[in-house]
Amino acid sequence: MNNPSTPERGRRLPKIFYLVAAGAAALGLIGLGAFAIFSSQTSSSQAISLGQAPVVNLSTSAAGAAGQNTPALTFAAYAAGAYSFTTGDQEVTASNTGSLAASDVNGTLSETDGGTPADLALYGQVDICVVNSVTNNVVWNTGLQNAIATAATMPFANSVGAGASLQVYTVNIFAGGEVTACGGQSAGATASSGLDGAAPLTASASGGSLSMSLTALWQ
Repeated sequence: MNNPSTPERGRRLPKIFYLVAAGAAALGLIGLGAFAIFSSQTSSSQAISLGQAPVVNLSTSAAGAAGQNTPALTFAAYAAGAYSFTTGDQEVTASNTGSLAASDVNGTLSETDGGTPADLALYGQVDICVVNSVTNNVVWNTGLQNAIATAATMPFANSVGAGASLQVYTVNIFAGGEVTACGGQSAGATASSGLDGAAPLTASASGGSLSMSLTALWQ
């Protein structure tokens, strides 16, 4: 007795085979096409998301400073000409030239001199007042040598937005009783401009000179 379903299965097999074969070929073509499109989209997406890395440059209102609008700012050399002196409050601005925000923006102090006895005496005797312009807190109000020896970073701001500028510090190098932005307040206190009573220079610092640099750090 003939099985009526047998011829039907025989007629369907070629169709199934052709469909599977055609599907496999189509998947192969789609696979190639999808790979090409995915690769292109990935590159485009990465370029947009990465952007230009943040670069924090520093500038100051102080005359004679070198390295303006670079990450490393060097103030004009300070020369001991009197027992009591002040550079005045010098504003420092941080500018982010990248297309991404800079986070954890900090700064470090460094000093250079000629190494003469007068230079070393001056370095050991001048004081520095640094006020964080964002929080209006005193960062340093101590001897410059002590501030640098501590090797601590000074916080600028939590972040500086892409293309943004932010006044971050007020800096004053001084000796003797002078008016500064710190006003005699200690580190961590709220700054209030006023008389700052540091020790005057001694004769050993006469003729000495030094330069102070401020370098920006960020992530």
